[in-house]
Amino acid sequence: MPHEFINEQVDIFQLPVLDVPHKGNTGIQITIGDLHGNAMKLMFMLVKHGIATNIDEADYNRLVAIYETPTKDLTKKHLDEFNQILSKIEFSKDSLIRLIGDELADRGNNDYFTLKILEKLNQHKVPVEIIVSNHSIEFIEACEKQDNFHAPMLQGGHALSMEKLQILVEKGIVAREEILAIANKSYKPTLRAISYSLSEDKKEITIYSHAGIGLNTIKSLAQKLKVEYKDATASELAQTIDNINVQFQKHVQNNTVNTLYTREKMDEGYGGYADLSDAPLEFIMWNRLYHHIDRPAAYSGYNVNFVHGHDSSEPTKDNIYNLDNALGKMEYMNQGAYTVLYSQEGEMAPVVRPLEIEDIDVQQQVNKEIKPTVITPSKSHQYFLSQLKNIEAKEKELRSNGHIVAADYAKDLYKTIKDKHTALTEEKINIQMFKNSCTDAIKIARPELEKHRGWKQVLGNLALAVVGVGVLYVIAGLINKAVTGNFLFFKTDSANKIDQLEQSINPLRGSLQEGTEFPKFPSSK
Repeated sequence: MPHEFINEQVDIFQLPVLDVPHKGNTGIQITIGDLHGNAMKLMFMLVKHGIATNIDEADYNRLVAIYETPTKDLTKKHLDEFNQILSKIEFSKDSLIRLIGDELADRGNNDYFTLKILEKLNQHKVPVEIIVSNHSIEFIEACEKQDNFHAPMLQGGHALSMEKLQILVEKGIVAREEILAIANKSYKPTLRAISYSLSEDKKEITIYSHAGIGLNTIKSLAQKLKVEYKDATASELAQTIDNINVQFQKHVQNNTVNTLYTREKMDEGYGGYADLSDAPLEFIMWNRLYHHIDRPAAYSGYNVNFVHGHDSSEPTKDNIYNLDNALGKMEYMNQGAYTVLYSQEGEMAPVVRPLEIEDIDVQQQVNKEIKPTVITPSKSHQYFLSQLKNIEAKEKELRSNGHIVAADYAKDLYKTIKDKHTALTEEKINIQMFKNSCTDAIKIARPELEKHRGWKQVLGNLALAVVGVGVLYVIAGLINKAVTGNFLFFKTDSANKIDQLEQSINPLRGSLQEGTEFPKFPSSK
């Protein structure tokens, strides 16, 4: 797997020159060292590597000026201007962005700006993954357990960027609810305990973590999360890491990450060079000891690379890449060493890779596999009715378990879609009105229902069924089959795919044979 380690002197407060050798490259992974809670270090990276594609020097300088404004002097007008500049930027999604950690709750100027950039990356569907770290865990715990953004543990200015975010909330120019919404939609889904990339020939794996770890660390982490550990091949080790992240993400979504570590062990890590071998989650965030971790360059017939940040004392050498540096660590540290790792994509964790339906040649797939004149609606209608019945059953389950608010949302969703379906069968509304009304109802219910286990998949399948009412369902199934290999079923993260599915299907309306009519269905009453 070709890696290119970049280490150069820069000024993150100056608009960077585009990294021309990598311009236009697709399938690239860009891993950057500790951000130190510095939003302009993140923006510098995005511009330098062609992710933020059309920002000029005047706008970049204005972002710097707003970022440097003392928190006590920041106004709503400043924040609006920052967001207005972000809204003009176009973002390329050709490369994966991997943040090695310390992106929040560190010594930078304000986490508000970093979160708004992450929100924009999510809106533009730029693939991002963030490795959990000893600073960002302060923000995660605050979201899970507190009604404020004061750092639970880090003191003495070590979490300034989050403390300054709290000041904006207390000043009334930022709503806590807005921050939590950004965290839930654009930040939490990107979080990984550790990660990897795998070469195309499956003979080399690169492991990414915030603090330095070894194979023995991964084994301990797997045991803690009740995951079977396998490493006989690079693919098996990759699958182990996938399974670790699946379990970790369950805790992220359930707001229980804070239960995976103890305050005692976190304090030990905070205190210095502690041996945290018996505490794997604390270890991956805090470790600074390297004599007891297993980092072979070759293992069981495949090569292994290790990439970390957190502690700049270990040199980059052989199969170990250290991306940590002091750049951006304090407000005045805008100049210094800039370290990133360029990697040509082989494979990366599938929980990271976004569903890029628009990249599939949908028209070619349709022309190859179906003709509009042979589309039949019976199976799609049966599937729609089954999903509607599933909503009704899940509503009763929520209510029996005491989740009354969520149950009421589910009941309203069921009633809306059932009523609209009845209106459709009675020809009181057309197919487009039906689909729009149902989609709106799903969007209203999603924020509450997705808090409960299994509902992302339920809502994803319901949305697919709604889209599929009529001729378009066959096309939706083909798209899903092309992506997941499963017809009529989304395996994971279904709710996040709904909008992309819609965007991909809408252009196909014109490809249907002229005169094709949407079929009528029997009523479900």
